[in-house]
Amino acid sequence: MKNSEEYYNKTKGNNPSGLLKTFFFMNFDKELKGKTAIDLGAGAGNDTKYLLEKGFKVTCIDKEEKSKEIIMSQITQNENLKFELQEFEILKLDKADLIYSCFSLHLCNPDKFNNMMNEITNNINNNGFFVGNFLGEEDGWYGNDRMTFLPKEKALDYFKDFEIKYYAEKKYIKDLVMGEKKKWHVFEIIAMKK
Repeated sequence: MKNSEEYYNKTKGNNPSGLLKTFFFMNFDKELKGKTAIDLGAGAGNDTKYLLEKGFKVTCIDKEEKSKEIIMSQITQNENLKFELQEFEILKLDKADLIYSCFSLHLCNPDKFNNMMNEITNNINNNGFFVGNFLGEEDGWYGNDRMTFLPKEKALDYFKDFEIKYYAEKKYIKDLVMGEKKKWHVFEIIAMKK
């Protein structure tokens, strides 16, 4: 997909997400028993590289072949890296200590979103973590019926069997990578599976 390729090329080499850095800054990684991670919607691989630097074995998942090309061209001969082409609507995961997704889960079709979230939460090891974000109903893209937007209560309800370690609701206007301004309504969650 041409737009995806342009997006990956423009974001290649960016810093890791602030939410992922928060996870490590708050030392939540010290609570993990293992070091396996899944990066859902891996994009250009910036967060994957950061996880590898932190000593994790990482499985990248993205639906675009271009994502795989970009990641594998930057991270060569790393036995701790695996890439899988998958769509969120038919997601199948292995167990992991950390499942991470930043600005990508909303791309799952609403009718398959609950299945995807069950696959995610069921495959986090006990005492493992979910680190990710969701778009709220005040987001500028709200109304796009191919994307999923959640009220706060629904976003948190996916983690009723978890301990919420960090939660933030953010509303702001920021340029998209492709240039235009957009209103963002974001729920950030770091949750540990009990």
